[in-house]
Amino acid sequence: MVEFEEVAWRCVDKIGLRKPHDLVVYVPIDSVVPTARPEFAFLAPQAKADGSFRIRTIRLRKEVSQGLIIDKPPDMDIIKWYLAKLGGLPEHIDIVGIDMSEYLGIKKYEPTETQPPRVAGTYPGWCEKSDAERYQNYNRNIEPHSEDQWCISLKLDGMSCTVFYDKERENPIGVCSRNWEVNVDDTGANKWIETEARPENTNNYWKAAFDFDLIIKVQGIATHLNASKVALQGEICGPGIQKNKMGLDKIQFYAFDIYNGQTNEFLDYPEFLKICKMFDIQTVPILQTGRTITNDIQTKFDWVKDLKYSNSTPAEGAVFVAVPLQRIGTLGRLKFKFISPTFLLKYED
Repeated sequence: MVEFEEVAWRCVDKIGLRKPHDLVVYVPIDSVVPTARPEFAFLAPQAKADGSFRIRTIRLRKEVSQGLIIDKPPDMDIIKWYLAKLGGLPEHIDIVGIDMSEYLGIKKYEPTETQPPRVAGTYPGWCEKSDAERYQNYNRNIEPHSEDQWCISLKLDGMSCTVFYDKERENPIGVCSRNWEVNVDDTGANKWIETEARPENTNNYWKAAFDFDLIIKVQGIATHLNASKVALQGEICGPGIQKNKMGLDKIQFYAFDIYNGQTNEFLDYPEFLKICKMFDIQTVPILQTGRTITNDIQTKFDWVKDLKYSNSTPAEGAVFVAVPLQRIGTLGRLKFKFISPTFLLKYED
């Protein structure tokens, strides 16, 4: 077998099928391919009932392989596709770098999200979600910034939680899952906030908000920043959440960002860490601050595979945030994650 490392993904293919400089189509992990197409027909025996197959991280001949390599379609077929899609041809078609997902019927795998209980509404429109893209998908955007300063934190495998303050709302406090605002219980959140009481039975989002005094602290952060809108974003981990890979004995909240709705921007990471310390808010574990990633790029972040949680189970990976905060091209905020292949091989569903 032969190993391809042309860009940032590591993928294993059969010896003799390719030669150096051949143009191929690379299908990354978490792609859902249709086995009805001839390119993916060999995967049909392992496909779901609808004929779809998800590309995962696997081990081939003792080597980690992330993705699938297939032959490039004939140039004329690609041109015909462009004609049908665009209604005409651009002045120049550069085959290298073309996104072939639509042409091949490939979709991105999205985990089924169970709507949380007691939904109060959608995630607040003024607050940007703190998503981190995979390094391998944006390496060309990131690598020119390898000499910049970065803050690196341990990626926790839990569920996203946002506690926000919005002075303009009738009820200024809200608690959210990744995509939804949730109520504390079926009666609504107002009475619990106003009386500072804690209901006996509630969901994990509000449990974290109550247990760690985040309702009071997010208002304090808003006052400190002189902002009418502030969101504290973090990860909830513990029993009953993502198989509790950290082995915690109770629910914990780990902050990873603060969004200032007054300025429409995340806080720079040193300021975020300073405010969390000021308000006694636990953050995600910080691995390193103020360092470059040049050597990491050269060694393909090989050290991430050895990261572990405190109970010695493989950690999900690492998150890198540029300091000071920057925004670049299609990536947006200069922030990315590198997922541990050890974690994927052990836990990927």
